[in-house]
Amino acid sequence: MLFYLFTYFSISARVQYEKCPDQKNQHFIIKKFDVNHPGGSRGVTLSISIVAELNHKVQAPYIEGQIISDRIPVLRFHDTLCKPGVLICPASFSQLVYGNQIPIPSTIEPGEYKLRLIFREGKEKLSCYETPITIRGTKEEKK
Repeated sequence: MLFYLFTYFSISARVQYEKCPDQKNQHFIIKKFDVNHPGGSRGVTLSISIVAELNHKVQAPYIEGQIISDRIPVLRFHDTLCKPGVLICPASFSQLVYGNQIPIPSTIEPGEYKLRLIFREGKEKLSCYETPITIRGTKEEKK
């Protein structure tokens, strides 16, 4: 019974992701990438969990996240990667353990989107990955 409850309330899934089409080098190699978005509804928090390996020297990298509709970002977030428990900087050939929660605004239209994660340092794009996500309307809208 406990396993059933855990499975019902935890909608975390290892996602299929791919390298962004214009990205040549991948200096952060993703080993594990999970997304948890309960019900896929807008107005609900999207949780991201990443384990990656760094194969390049960095001083102050950050991650830029985008939710994209028809190649146009409708939501962006930035987060530094140099913090305890994530990445000790400067770094090279290190492991990165990253997690973030992104509130999905209720103003985003339901539909098919891409979640793009870009690892950057300054203006340089170190790595880029994307995965499709579906955003649904809220329960109240479905009634």
